[in-house]
Amino acid sequence: MYQSSLLGDAPGPRRAAMQTEEADHLAELSDGAGCTEIWEHLSERREAEEAAAEDEAATESPDATAHQD
Repeated sequence: MYQSSLLGDAPGPRRAAMQTEEADHLAELSDGAGCTEIWEHLSERREAEEAAAEDEAATESPDATAHQD
């Protein structure tokens, strides 16, 4: 099994936590979702994260062109 080899000999609670972390990004998908649904979900999530990072960067750094002499 792929996950077993990936997780190696991790103890029970640690193994469960690692499996949860690996699957969190798929938690919103319904059971039986196909490749297309998964691809769309991951693309939408990535776009939302990129937009949030851009918004955060814009609010954290002052506009350099506003105070040029």
